[in-house]
Amino acid sequence: MTTLSFRPLLSGVALAALLAGCSSVRTQDSVAVGPTAADVPVIEARSLGRVLLVPIVSASPAGPVASADTVREALSTLPPSSIVTPESLLGPTPAGGWATVDEGRLLAAARGAGLSSVMIVRVDDYARRGTLAIAVAVPPVSWDTKTAVGVHLRVLDAATGAVRADVRRVRENGGLYTLRTADDLPQELNAAVASLVTGP
Repeated sequence: MTTLSFRPLLSGVALAALLAGCSSVRTQDSVAVGPTAADVPVIEARSLGRVLLVPIVSASPAGPVASADTVREALSTLPPSSIVTPESLLGPTPAGGWATVDEGRLLAAARGAGLSSVMIVRVDDYARRGTLAIAVAVPPVSWDTKTAVGVHLRVLDAATGAVRADVRRVRENGGLYTLRTADDLPQELNAAVASLVTGP
């Protein structure tokens, strides 16, 4: 009598399932001013009027650098005619970036130009992280990679200086047996920023 063993077949199926990946998207909000429900838009684009949009991106030489253009592109819910750049009001970007310019000066510039709002979008996390493990097991190699993007959004009323929204959102995408690279970061930044503003 021949005895059939299903162990290799089962191991192969299990391996294929693992290699398919366990990717997931996770978001976490830290709310100072804004809706307390997680992963919802923070403000409506139509309520902003003409807005001074100030993107502040990290400039770490040790890793990928976020693009201010990606931040602007993500805010497609804002009519292009409603967006005013800080360069047009305050001149060239300072050597240390717009993070070195205090909010009072931004508000004064916005009021002087007759704008309704100031929107500061700070990208404070922009990274690809991962681990690789080798063991005497099936499968013998495992990996866990993810992209992580952190965006801090502040919206100010230009006339009064009142804070209309102050929310930091972290978006992570990846997991066990998924392959995330630095090339995925612009898309994740776009998704994180776009999720904060609803419109039109």
